Amino acid sequence: MVAALAAQKELTASAFAASEKAIVKAENAQQEYNIRSNEFRGQLDDQAKMLMPRRETEQLFSQSNSNMEVLRADIVAVRDEVSRHLGGDAGRRLGAEKLHWTVGTSIAAGALVVAFLGFLMVLISKF
Repeated sequence: MVAALAAQKELTASAFAASEKAIVKAENAQQEYNIRSNEFRGQLDDQAKMLMPRRETEQLFSQSNSNMEVLRADIVAVRDEVSRHLGGDAGRRLGAEKLHWTVGTSIAAGALVVAFLGFLMVLISKF
């Protein structure tokens, strides 16, 4: 009976030791899992802090679109103003060129008239 009790005691001690080892292994595994899980939660938290909420994003896009429309209108106005000035400058240049041609032609015609009259005077004076 003493031998059976000693065997039972030894069996209980080895079962207890195995149970202690299993508990330590399970606790270590749980700690490692918790560390990985906390890292993942931290990454998700960081990501959530960095991402912009949908409403805020839509509001910014809406503001950007209205700002783009204002810029487009300003660009069209500037383009029209530049065209108006360039067109006016071209018209003034064309008018100046016409004036120069007219004055030049008038001077040339006047010179021809003077030369012709001079020629006639020479002819008349010879007779």
